[in-house]
Amino acid sequence: MINVYVDKGINIDDPICQYMKWDYFKALLDNNRYSVKRKKEFDDEQERHLPFIETLPFNLAVKERDEEQWEKYKKLVEEYEECGNLPTACWSYDILEKEWKWKQYASKDGVCIFSSIRKLMNSLSSSKYEIQCGKINYAKYRPYKELEKQLFTKDRMYRDDCELRLYFTLNNPTTDIDTFNPSEEKRIEIDVNPREMIDYVIMSPFTDITTMKERRSYLENKGITIKSHLR
Repeated sequence: MINVYVDKGINIDDPICQYMKWDYFKALLDNNRYSVKRKKEFDDEQERHLPFIETLPFNLAVKERDEEQWEKYKKLVEEYEECGNLPTACWSYDILEKEWKWKQYASKDGVCIFSSIRKLMNSLSSSKYEIQCGKINYAKYRPYKELEKQLFTKDRMYRDDCELRLYFTLNNPTTDIDTFNPSEEKRIEIDVNPREMIDYVIMSPFTDITTMKERRSYLENKGITIKSHLR
């Protein structure tokens, strides 16, 4: 079991889902390990840096810059970029199947797994990490927000993701940071019980029939429940 801290208003039994590529999913089942990317490894540039123009505290040209505000901004930028090392998992509370999500997150032969925060909490095992969990707020970025708010804010153009963000933070930052494993530079792996974690899966509708039959047999042998597509 892993400790999970959730934002107010989140029901830990509500269904959530995650799209993933087949190779990633198969490794999870075969190795009983849940692989989590560090935030800085995401393709989205805004995950690594605050949107510069959106958040920069500009003043009118006729006024002098507010040095106190400027120092606050620089500190926020530094802290935000340091958070690039946070292992980060992205789930969605929109469980209706979307074509664009298949193409963007799972490719033509991936799966979508369905779970809940409670199931994740009970299925993952780590003495090193705990989880900070909250819904992403889709709003225009603002300067001088607390770091926590920036970490759970994304641009409005991503609002269809309906993302539930999970940050894996160290239980003991002072001691655990000294035992950082270089092999975990880009991602970490957490022990997981897949059958405890997964309520059911659906396979990509873009998977060819032969492959789908083979994978259905594989999943049944692993004790994983398969359901038809949700529309």
